[in-house]
Amino acid sequence: MKAIYIAAFAILLMGCASGASSPAKDAHSPPPPDAVKISGSEITNQFIGRSHQSVTTSGQSFTEILTTDGKAKIHITGMAEAAGSWEITGDVICVTYTAYGEECSIVKANEQWFWFIDNVKGTTNNRFHR
Repeated sequence: MKAIYIAAFAILLMGCASGASSPAKDAHSPPPPDAVKISGSEITNQFIGRSHQSVTTSGQSFTEILTTDGKAKIHITGMAEAAGSWEITGDVICVTYTAYGEECSIVKANEQWFWFIDNVKGTTNNRFHR
């Protein structure tokens, strides 16, 4: 019986040490080493005029669209839609919402994901499926 308790405790510890995954944690984790920075024109081709989805740091799903006229709209689950604007300068995209402030990012990508990386802090603002 003691061996069963020890085995169960060991499994519990391994689960804690592995740092369980969550959508919010995954969406804000750093990109892998194989992710490469994409250009401003590639950002335009991949994101402008298209809807993209992810989750906030608190785990709320959201949908955002950056329109061709420089406007942005975001709808976070449980909240009213917010309007804003976007601008690409060089290889940096800045998206600004009155309600949420401004985020300026470089974008890295691999075969499956895009990561918006804060151009000053180097932290992941968000990850979007490719």
